[in-house]
Amino acid sequence: GTVLDYARKRLSQLYASAGDTVRAACLFDQGFPNFYLSPRQRAAMLTFMDHPRRTSFDRILLDFNRYSRSDIIEYQAVTLLYEDRLAEAVAMFESFTGSGDAELPGDPFVIHINDCHDCDHADPARVRYTKLDFAKRMRDLKERVARDPKNASVNAFTLANGYYNMTFFGNARRVYETEIGRREYVSISEAERWRGDPVFACGRAEQAYLVAMRASSDPEFRARCIFMAAKCEQNAFFLYKPAGYVGDFRAGRYFRQLKTEFGATGFYGDAIRECGYFRRFGLQ
Repeated sequence: GTVLDYARKRLSQLYASAGDTVRAACLFDQGFPNFYLSPRQRAAMLTFMDHPRRTSFDRILLDFNRYSRSDIIEYQAVTLLYEDRLAEAVAMFESFTGSGDAELPGDPFVIHINDCHDCDHADPARVRYTKLDFAKRMRDLKERVARDPKNASVNAFTLANGYYNMTFFGNARRVYETEIGRREYVSISEAERWRGDPVFACGRAEQAYLVAMRASSDPEFRARCIFMAAKCEQNAFFLYKPAGYVGDFRAGRYFRQLKTEFGATGFYGDAIRECGYFRRFGLQ
């Protein structure tokens, strides 16, 4: 094993020095940790895999490659999903059978005042979604929000739940787990180094909750939307907390809006009872 490993690493270096990073990555991908982050290089690897005139040696190189075509397709589809290119993500998943078949542990369109991922995962009555199923419904919801103003509020809210749950903070964060670029779960205290990573970004969810609120005249529903926007705002605070700030909470504009505009709603009382952060703020 040691001799073979040395030979693979040395041959990989020779291919790399000749400008052939595809064959080099097949042999020793540890030497190319960012290879699959590049769409151009992913496409080049797929072309190599599909080449009709591969030599016998090329087939051996592909046997050394730890990633399959399905792995690459899934990674590309997930990347598109987090770029909000939903129709393209669906098409990418569907381009290779099995690449989107992994089942999510919870219903990604369920939401609560207090997140309870374990509850969602353990619910025997939950609606089950694969990654492909999730991408399809997200695509459809986004299209419906744009073309069906009558139902924009409920569709935008459900879309927002999907955006929220596909982040690190949601019950379906397993969406972003792939063989390529697999990330370890990190605690909030360690999340500083993940600034800018889309799996931590709740901005699209926040905006969709606001769209849902504006499309509705029901104060109870509008209050729920504002509370969910506040959760998105709070998650951003976790990531960008100022140096030296004491504590893990700071009320933002949406908690203030919920208190000043929706204090008479039943949802306001529910939020006070269930959310310690909002109770701390709302009872001041």
